[in-house]
Amino acid sequence: MTHSANVKGYQVVIPEETHTLAEFSKNDLPGVATINSALVSFEPKEAFAWHLSIMVEAKELGDYRMPTPHEQKMLYDFEDEIEPNIKANGNALFLARVTHNGWRELVYRIYDPQPLNNYLQSLIQSENNSRPFEFHIDPDEHWEKATWFIQAVDS
Repeated sequence: MTHSANVKGYQVVIPEETHTLAEFSKNDLPGVATINSALVSFEPKEAFAWHLSIMVEAKELGDYRMPTPHEQKMLYDFEDEIEPNIKANGNALFLARVTHNGWRELVYRIYDPQPLNNYLQSLIQSENNSRPFEFHIDPDEHWEKATWFIQAVDS
């Protein structure tokens, strides 16, 4: 299902997510990324000029520092808990979910960073979330921080 929004003077059609799995190895450890390949050709990219990275440390690790099945469920539950607030009002586009070396990273492209900064800060301060996390919201008008994800889909 696509959504439409008026963003920075553009009429933006938010595409339905299409997930592509990319496996990789870094520091001799395997990694897996689920990437929203619908964003490869998404325009206007400059409307979502902020890059949000949420880092969650996995607690239960199995082989190769990958989360155990139980831990995977906990990480997905955490994502399901916060994602509706992140994507509220068409303010964010899901870019990727990366699991590697005991960490889960959730990556989004953001239109307006302020409401998300406020929401995520309040969630951290409340300590009422199932997993502690940290996040960064950085300006990235040319999607340079998204390059690896876009290239992983194209290759």
